[in-house]
Amino acid sequence: MGTSEVSPEARPVVQSLSALYAACVAAAAGSAGKKRELDDSSRRLGALFWRLNRRDVSPSVTAKLLQLCAALDRGDYPAAAQLQVQLTSSDWDECSTWLPALKRLVKTRAAL
Repeated sequence: MGTSEVSPEARPVVQSLSALYAACVAAAAGSAGKKRELDDSSRRLGALFWRLNRRDVSPSVTAKLLQLCAALDRGDYPAAAQLQVQLTSSDWDECSTWLPALKRLVKTRAAL
């Protein structure tokens, strides 16, 4: 799945979430249960990346994702989790497809 049409403003989201996913995959090596979770997370993140590529994510959600990814990049997992909760409560209709995967990945990464 390509991300060539993702806006320059949203590119950090793709980069940060790709790095988050890669870190979780590396940590879960050899765990069959985690592999299923990660496969599901991959599909869900793919849906987000597809929407970002189509520029079909609202500016408010994009702004929150940028904040969340900045927290992830700093290693501030409590702040990232708090932003994920904000997305859940304020933008569930738009984010319901991919937000469960993001929650799972943030929780997994925080536990490493």
